[in-house]
Amino acid sequence: LGSVLETRLQIEGQLEDRLRILQAIADGRLDPSNLSNAAILWDRLGTIFETLPGSVQIAGLALLDALPDHARIDLLVSRAVGEPGGDLRTSDDGRRVIDPITADPVGVWWHGLAAQETEIHELAVLAAALPTANFPISPGIRPQPEVESDELARLRGAGRGLVADAWSRLRAVSSEPAAPNDPLVPPRAIDRTRELAAATDEIVATLALIHDLVADPALAHIVMAGDLVRSVDDLLRSDVAAAMLRDPDHRDRITAAITAVPRPIMLDAGAAARADLQLFATHHARRWPTEPRTRLLERVRNMSPDRAYAILAEARNLRVVSREGEDDSPPTPLTPWAEPDDDATGYRPLRLLASLEGMHGRDRVLTRLEPELHAEHPNRVIAAFAEAARETSIAMPVLDSIVIPDRHPLELQAMETLNLIAGLDRLVREMGRADPPATAR
Repeated sequence: LGSVLETRLQIEGQLEDRLRILQAIADGRLDPSNLSNAAILWDRLGTIFETLPGSVQIAGLALLDALPDHARIDLLVSRAVGEPGGDLRTSDDGRRVIDPITADPVGVWWHGLAAQETEIHELAVLAAALPTANFPISPGIRPQPEVESDELARLRGAGRGLVADAWSRLRAVSSEPAAPNDPLVPPRAIDRTRELAAATDEIVATLALIHDLVADPALAHIVMAGDLVRSVDDLLRSDVAAAMLRDPDHRDRITAAITAVPRPIMLDAGAAARADLQLFATHHARRWPTEPRTRLLERVRNMSPDRAYAILAEARNLRVVSREGEDDSPPTPLTPWAEPDDDATGYRPLRLLASLEGMHGRDRVLTRLEPELHAEHPNRVIAAFAEAARETSIAMPVLDSIVIPDRHPLELQAMETLNLIAGLDRLVREMGRADPPATAR
């Protein structure tokens, strides 16, 4: 009976998705050329969250319980160029600016999203309805695998923004949000039915984004999928989610979305490692003679995902390390931009919601290595490839000799992500069994 019901819900969901897409095309809200790629809509959604005012992004991070310390926020604000960080530059005392925001994150978040609430909701629903996502959306073929990029940051911003908005709605339903200190911020009228339905849409959309990331063979997507699963897990296990999960319709939709997330062994981390390494090796060995290039590609096929991710990061002068650091010296998290010039113009996004900070878990941090300025090549990985390029008779063990300490345990994270997904599935289904059946109408 359970499988029959799930099949029926899946068919009904697919019909609803098609109707939404057709209506969006008819209304001019969706370009038919985007129908083949949900990644375009995820990027648009991430751009909206990326360009929110700084105070609203702070409220979103407070809702996610992912707020950096004041010194880190000040640094990120100082590196942004353009409007989003302007409202956080109003005082020398960052605490005086940030504390009122964190005192009422729901009110600040709702006020900041008021003009774009409908657009955000429609983009999320439409992106979740499209069957495929092809990353990256940048023109041309990805020359190298991504470990850190603006597009990855926007993707994470899309997922985190949706979960933050779901938190705000569920917190508002569970208890009236306090009126903010700013008298210009009116409290939004709370329609319980509307807020629960919208929060369900956002959780389903986030799970659809996780689906799209897992379905794409890239190591960075596996890491990001794990991060977003943790965010969804935190929300669905919270007290404020109970009202949503006790409703059979909302619960069934979330169950179907969880079930749809692919669960290959270790999230296909091995296949992702092979794909990323072959892309990387093909790019850097493209001028090699055929025989050594072929042998190199054969060698990287057997590299572990943990080592592959570390090698790819090292090639970009990046490394994922323990947050504790060595000798009680904590590492500095990656800061995306250099300090802007006094006459800096243009735009640099404020990397708060749409950022990679914290994506590797609470105990790990992505940091930048100092480039070898006086060396011929920027790092050991590129230097090893250059050395191997001079060897025309055999394929040298280019990557085997490179020792990278404290590698990010990507395979372990993939297994933990699978366990979290299975746990969410059990949680939602058990809540359905615990609730009495709905009375027949």
